[in-house]
Amino acid sequence: MNLVTRIFLAIAIFAIPTAVAAAEFSTGTDAHRDINGAQVDKMRDIKGVRYDLADGAIVLLMTDDEWAVNHTGEGLEFLSDERQARLGVEAHLAGSGWSPANALQATLDNLKKAHGGTWTSPEQTNVAGIPALKASGNDVFGNYYFEIYGVERAGIQFLVWMRTPYQNRWNTRLKADVAWVINNLHPSTRTVMNKLEK
Repeated sequence: MNLVTRIFLAIAIFAIPTAVAAAEFSTGTDAHRDINGAQVDKMRDIKGVRYDLADGAIVLLMTDDEWAVNHTGEGLEFLSDERQARLGVEAHLAGSGWSPANALQATLDNLKKAHGGTWTSPEQTNVAGIPALKASGNDVFGNYYFEIYGVERAGIQFLVWMRTPYQNRWNTRLKADVAWVINNLHPSTRTVMNKLEK
């Protein structure tokens, strides 16, 4: 048996079990499509960086217009070519039976099931001085890195998540944008006025 054959067999011995183990998982995509598969128009004129969540009760301010919007169920997802990332936000009013800790754990479980990989357990942290729960990890293929944050501010509960290519996980502009979003989630003026009137 020559050297080339031995090298090929050695690679096959390690590669086949890895491929079989990863076969049940999927990887994400960076295609410009929303959750329903519709094409996102990256060339559109973006009029502002303010978005309403929970029927207008919550205002989300984005850092700039480099983030294009993808709607994802109850929350918002943003896609940025410049940051090489997706950033999502989900918000619920107090008393809805929803909690950041439970939502973070459910999201973490779903990501593990869909993508495999290595994940941290939720732990307490501070983001821009705001207490938060955080979990992070990467998919089984090593393609993407994820961070998930559970935050409660002014009685409103938020889940913020971010996905970026694994090699981009230390991007300081991206980290600053995540901190900006968490720091700038707050009740809208309408919600504050409604609470004052009661």
